[in-house]
Amino acid sequence: MGRTRSIRNGGIKRAVPIGIGAIVLAVLFLWHPDAALAAGLEALTIWFQNVFPALMPFFVLIAILTKSGLPAVTAPAFAPLLRLFRLPGDCAIAILLGSLSGYPAGAVLAGDLLERGAIDNRGCERLLLLCNMPGPMFVLGSVATGMLQRSALGVPILVSQYIAALIVALIGTALVPQTPISPKHPDRQPSTSQPPSLASTLTESIGDGVSAMLRVAGFMVFASVLFGTIQATGAFRPIAGALSRFWPEGVTNAVLTGLFEMSYGCAALGKLALPMPVVAGLCAFVLGLGGLSVLLQSVHFAPVRFGVLLAYKAAQGAIAGVITWAWTQSLHLSAPVFAFAPAAAPERQSTASLLICGVVLLACLIGKRLMRSNRERSRSVRSPLP
Repeated sequence: MGRTRSIRNGGIKRAVPIGIGAIVLAVLFLWHPDAALAAGLEALTIWFQNVFPALMPFFVLIAILTKSGLPAVTAPAFAPLLRLFRLPGDCAIAILLGSLSGYPAGAVLAGDLLERGAIDNRGCERLLLLCNMPGPMFVLGSVATGMLQRSALGVPILVSQYIAALIVALIGTALVPQTPISPKHPDRQPSTSQPPSLASTLTESIGDGVSAMLRVAGFMVFASVLFGTIQATGAFRPIAGALSRFWPEGVTNAVLTGLFEMSYGCAALGKLALPMPVVAGLCAFVLGLGGLSVLLQSVHFAPVRFGVLLAYKAAQGAIAGVITWAWTQSLHLSAPVFAFAPAAAPERQSTASLLICGVVLLACLIGKRLMRSNRERSRSVRSPLP
């Protein structure tokens, strides 16, 4: 009885601040409806023009990948390497595809592994460091060439993300005690039915991809509306004024923007008249952290502890920022190397994403064929001789 009452009291203590926060946000949205509507429309436009065509093919392939069984086929080959991070070999495909596609595709794959019991919650937190990061097309195309108009900055910013992710993942592996992984569904027996056809798999995968993309749009709109409304109240001005003695006020505003939505933050940093190593380092920090929108998407698709993920991603962003700043000191960039019209960026990203998706789809089909061949071979071995 006492335990039930303590659980109930704990639920009330958590519900009260959440309810008060929701009421405060509703009042803010109603207080500044113009700012909220403009921010929501801007986020929805960016999602429709840039995010949806670039990520939708990857989301469909992620769904096909989880249904094809390819991670289980490739797990033994990558198990020795991933043992360094105390992760099973099933995570190799998630790391590969997540690092190529960018936020939040890696979180979708990590969440599927967590749901199937292949990893535990702490392993999922470390896996998110290795598979949930900004994609190369976004960093090299949209950020470096489009927003910063210096294509030479793309490689340092991108490579620093990978290096920082490895460093933080190794630190997290060393600090977290090792615990055995217990399957979530121990009573579930392996399925002996025939695998679904390619047509049904593709149809279900497209539906799953559209559903995931709609949720991404919701998180983007919410983070953008929240930032736009708070900015309209002038709440950021005291913070920018207090920090103006250390750096220009525009830097604070740009970084605060990136804490909510990384794309807006990188675009704001690209407009500042600062040395390129400083701008590149701040962009690397914002991209490594991901911002509120990406963090919310990550914990939605892979339900891990938000505070731990925030600490990991903040450390990753800080290390990536320092590496990028030190690397770009030797580039001596003072003028744009190459720039293209912003309207051309989504087209190039979509073309590249389709090429990568085609390669991954081919790998999925080959893996599915190999699994079917192995199943038929094992069935023929087990069948008694006439």
